[in-house]
Amino acid sequence: MQEIGNAILRTCLDHAAPLFELLRDELVRTGKVTDEDYYEAVSQAIASSHERFPSGDETLVPTDEETMVNGNWMTTLLYQSDGDPVRVFESRARGDRNRSSPMHYHEEDEHILLLCGKMICQVGVEQHVIDAVSGIHIPAGQLHASIPLGADVRLLIAFCKPSDDRHAPRPLRRTMIL
Repeated sequence: MQEIGNAILRTCLDHAAPLFELLRDELVRTGKVTDEDYYEAVSQAIASSHERFPSGDETLVPTDEETMVNGNWMTTLLYQSDGDPVRVFESRARGDRNRSSPMHYHEEDEHILLLCGKMICQVGVEQHVIDAVSGIHIPAGQLHASIPLGADVRLLIAFCKPSDDRHAPRPLRRTMIL
């Protein structure tokens, strides 16, 4: 186990691949688990994550009436509807330290449109690098975190009511805006 940990640590320090992929590759390579067993274990862990991880609203730390801090993000509420719950936020990187927001989930669907810069969005066991003028949809209940890659990162986030069957599996969608 120490050998596996050291191999993962060395690779992470080199920024060569996401931690989940390194762990899976090393466990499968050494014959400790099969690929299928690993993904089944991760799926079970994510399903129980709501008991251990906070909802998105719990991760926001108010700085004044309009802005909140979440990891390396400064977030401002732009719009909140009265009827159907729709909220729109603007987020900006708070410096260039590339610090992640805490892993969390939302009861609503989350739609992100990256206006400028680049970010990493960790959704479950997958990491996605999102470029400017691109977007990503994160279904309600999906555990995720994000990391701005530089000080110039700016994005819009919209939260809205999930579809009627919120427990049905829905794929993560990435969109390129032209």
